[in-house]
Amino acid sequence: MGTRMDGNIAQRSVNWGRNAVPDLPDGATAKPGKVAGPARIKAMIANAFNAYFRRSPIPMRAVFLAAALLSALYVFTSFIGRTHLGTDMAAFDWWMQAPIPFLNFFTWALLLPLVNGWARRWPLNARPFLGSFVPLFALGLLLCILHESFTNTIFLLILDNSGRMPWNPGMLQGVLLSLPAGVVQRFMEYWLLLVLLRYVETHRQVRAERTRILQLQNELQTSRLLALKKQLQPHFLFNTLNTVSALMDVDAKSARTVLSRLGQLLRSALDEERRETIPLISEVDHTSYYLGIETIRFKDRLNVYYDIPSDCQQVQVPGMILQPLVENSIKHGLDATSDAVSIHISAQRENGSVKIQVSDDGKGCTDVEHLSNSGGIGLRNVRERLGLLYGDSGRMKLESSPGGGFRTTLWIPGAQREQSAA
Repeated sequence: MGTRMDGNIAQRSVNWGRNAVPDLPDGATAKPGKVAGPARIKAMIANAFNAYFRRSPIPMRAVFLAAALLSALYVFTSFIGRTHLGTDMAAFDWWMQAPIPFLNFFTWALLLPLVNGWARRWPLNARPFLGSFVPLFALGLLLCILHESFTNTIFLLILDNSGRMPWNPGMLQGVLLSLPAGVVQRFMEYWLLLVLLRYVETHRQVRAERTRILQLQNELQTSRLLALKKQLQPHFLFNTLNTVSALMDVDAKSARTVLSRLGQLLRSALDEERRETIPLISEVDHTSYYLGIETIRFKDRLNVYYDIPSDCQQVQVPGMILQPLVENSIKHGLDATSDAVSIHISAQRENGSVKIQVSDDGKGCTDVEHLSNSGGIGLRNVRERLGLLYGDSGRMKLESSPGGGFRTTLWIPGAQREQSAA
């Protein structure tokens, strides 16, 4: 029986340590969520302190570090002044001089979340000014009286416990007489703290507004890029359907092949619809679907050559950026002559950028400048998207000479590097 009782006692001890709930009489049930008194109180206190310190505009670790540095600096300057650059060490009383700045600055550090709450509730730039000034003045004066009384009490306890200046009732009159001067000094520090908090809050608001503006600009740019990209989709769809219409009565099998490749082209466009940039090799594959359709249309009159080195294949470029250039070569090459035309698509790295060229050996154009400035939807679209994405760093150059074909060159800034395979 004795052994069993010892086991029960041990079991109760384990249960108490694990659940912090004592054993209940038979038939009684514990209320859910019930926590032991001391543990619950500690948790409530910890949560209250965490909630209070979260009201600080600056991390409390940085606040306490600043308080320590200011206190040490104040003590150091006082030491230098009183000891005449350290030549008279006896002139500096460490017990009388050192604790004061540490008590002052660390008390302000503890009060910072409270003062910040006041500063946000009654901002100094609010209108009417008296509506903020009066509560800040009254609460600040009360706080400074409490601050000075608290730090003086702690200072006297330090002196008493250290034996440097044992407490006696006769010292009370001197403490009370020095209290107004200390309160005035704390009151000046309080208003300085309010001004600093106003500056921090203004800086935070400006930073938040700048971030909001940047987000809006980014959303606007994304919307414009998406609109420009969508502008191209009906453009190439119209051209492709014209090809199907032209082949339907002549070569129905080729027309079906064109429709099949058009499906691949549309699937590729939908997969990349929401992406601003894609790997160059994916853009080349997308363009090859379109060229496959045109190859069926022009049969052996169209030859396409690719030269995309491995170090350029994963470079990020705007989606559907090559197709308008290829369309331009077909329009001014194959559509303007009955001869065969070759289209070359190449890329290479050049001075930190990637240079992409689409060239042909068609008839070319006599007024390249006019075509470049007032060209069709495709070329304008490419120029605008390069400007939106890269600013002045993204360029397009159009060159041609009669009988020499077209050469369109794009420069993509090196900032858009290849993405990691991961």
